[in-house]
Amino acid sequence: MATTYNQGIKLSHTGAQVDSALTSEEATQVATTAAMVAAAPPTSKIAVVPGSGLWAWVEGDETTPDNTYVLASTVSDYADAGRWKLVSATTDGVLDAQWFGVVADYSTTSGLGTDNTVALESAIAAASASGRELILPAGDILVTGTLSIPVLSAFIMRGAGKWKTKIYAKNVAGTALTAFLNLNGVYASTESARVELRDFSIWGDNDSDIVGIYISYGSHFVKCENVLVTGFYDGWRLADCWNMSF
Repeated sequence: MATTYNQGIKLSHTGAQVDSALTSEEATQVATTAAMVAAAPPTSKIAVVPGSGLWAWVEGDETTPDNTYVLASTVSDYADAGRWKLVSATTDGVLDAQWFGVVADYSTTSGLGTDNTVALESAIAAASASGRELILPAGDILVTGTLSIPVLSAFIMRGAGKWKTKIYAKNVAGTALTAFLNLNGVYASTESARVELRDFSIWGDNDSDIVGIYISYGSHFVKCENVLVTGFYDGWRLADCWNMSF
């Protein structure tokens, strides 16, 4: 469905490429960001997603996330690859992990699902860099590697509830030393400050060498609320940190 784009809306932090994409007078309304990404490269360079905001397609942009834009997806299968960039959010201060390609489709029965390690790491990096809260979708989310919260960042990651948003950390084997370096869970790294983890759970493989959540090296002001960690040798490991709240 095409809708008239209001040229009178003032968009900050756009840049020449995005400004060029916004010269169109019509935007296509798309039901979800997943549907928007799946349609790339798009026939319309402007998309409105209810509950998300106004997005612009920028051809040839395959750079990493930064403080200015939220980058939704890289489409490497096309010669005119590009990315959708969020230029006007409906929910200010909040990012949705699904915008970055996170899919909660893991099956505990078959053991199959989308590996979300890279997508979720990108979402965490963008939320931390922009100072926005990261929202995780309800469902079962598969990861196969470390999720690292950037150093010295104010960061909030929130799910839909510890029984509704489940992160399954799978297929990482190793000793206690490799668990320390490659945690199969959420890793709050050196001097992370004012970090909040809320309303989700992390499920391990009952491996004897893996830690669920490790917080150390001067980390402080870390708040964990309604977070379940299960199936690990150590669910929580805290060292050299202060002002922790559980």
